[in-house]
Amino acid sequence: MRIVVLILLLANVALFAYLDYDAQAKRDVSKAMAQQVQPERIRLMTEQEVAALKPGAAACLEVGPLNSGDVSQARGAFEELQPAPQLTERSDPDRGASYLQLRNVPDAVRAQVDAIAARFGGAALRVCPAPAA
Repeated sequence: MRIVVLILLLANVALFAYLDYDAQAKRDVSKAMAQQVQPERIRLMTEQEVAALKPGAAACLEVGPLNSGDVSQARGAFEELQPAPQLTERSDPDRGASYLQLRNVPDAVRAQVDAIAARFGGAALRVCPAPAA
């Protein structure tokens, strides 16, 4: 009889340990998910974005955020460059800002592009985001 009680006691202890371990694992996963900063924004980069990160291979650079007055001034400054990069404008209605996208930026004018971006409040030069599908 003592053996049966001992076996049942050990079975209860083992079951409790297993359930506690399982609950702990679930808590760790939910805690890790809660600590992530906007996990829904994590995405794989396209081949074009990866290629644009290589030194000297930037396919598209973006200057911004800029207010509406700065956009026209920046556009004029970039158009004066020789050879001039292709310019397109992108608006972000959520932030109320505009961005200038520069494509085919020649290496010869890259330093001038950086200087122009700095004139507009140190507007960030970064690789252009992928177009919305």
